[in-house]
Amino acid sequence: MKIRWGIFGAGKISNDFTTAVNSQLKENHTILAVASRDLGRGQQFADKHNIPRVYGAYVDLTEDPDIDVVYVGTHIENHYKDCLQLLGAGKHVLCEKPLTMSEEETKTLIKEAQNHNVFFMEALWSRFFPVYMKIKESLASGVIGEVLSARACFCKHVEGRVTGIGEIGIYVLQFLLMAFGDETPDVFHAAGVRSAETEVDEAGNITMIYGDKMATAQYSKQFTLNNDAFIAGTKGYIKIPEYFWCPTRVEINGETHEFPLPETEKDFNYTNSMGLHYEAEHVRQCLLRGRISSDVVPWSLSLILTQFECKVRSQINARYE
Repeated sequence: MKIRWGIFGAGKISNDFTTAVNSQLKENHTILAVASRDLGRGQQFADKHNIPRVYGAYVDLTEDPDIDVVYVGTHIENHYKDCLQLLGAGKHVLCEKPLTMSEEETKTLIKEAQNHNVFFMEALWSRFFPVYMKIKESLASGVIGEVLSARACFCKHVEGRVTGIGEIGIYVLQFLLMAFGDETPDVFHAAGVRSAETEVDEAGNITMIYGDKMATAQYSKQFTLNNDAFIAGTKGYIKIPEYFWCPTRVEINGETHEFPLPETEKDFNYTNSMGLHYEAEHVRQCLLRGRISSDVVPWSLSLILTQFECKVRSQINARYE
């Protein structure tokens, strides 16, 4: 089954997703159409990626009967209405993170997917990297024993329109949750700073307590640190070096496991974006099995992430725009 993709948005992340799919998955995937509110920008995107159909309105792509699934790479504040439109039209949807700006919006989208019996998933690409699969396998096998602690750091100086918890902090959140089986912690606390001008959070520290165990994380768009992650257990440890959210290497109890990405001469906007092809193929496999939700990034995980993103903003007293 060759699935036909439509792309919502002609920005940087849509470019990287399209490049990864075209580079690695052409046998079973095709990018059939792109939609952008700026038709000229959409045409440039289509010309660059050899996409046959270009729409200057998202509703036009939504109504294209030849599109199987749509990748939503629009601005965060538009995710909810874009996904609602697509799901209501019976389209399968892969939406960039963060999914929405509230728990209620996330619940509404899940319900819409259920009502129309269509696939819907948050594009939490980290979870599809082979390194993450290896980590989950190691946690399940007990090779490091019972998890006692986890920590993660995503601190990278970024200029422009970037929300802290929504675009950076979500990575540390999902890692801490994974370390503890994606379970809700007993205690959740966040502290941080926000922009005096926009009131958007720019940096934060997160603490999660699970009984007598603890997980901690730091995120920031103000400065750059070594962005690694660590899980400690009663019998050993797991360490992911720099770029823990898109890793190609992991150390488990002193043994290094490497999973290099395919080589390419294509240009990407973000680190290791070739890895976006992993989630795209997962979507195809779910469609082949008739699934409307993912077992890797289930709706329950998206709900937990949304809840804690909202908690962070509330505890920091930050806005989300």
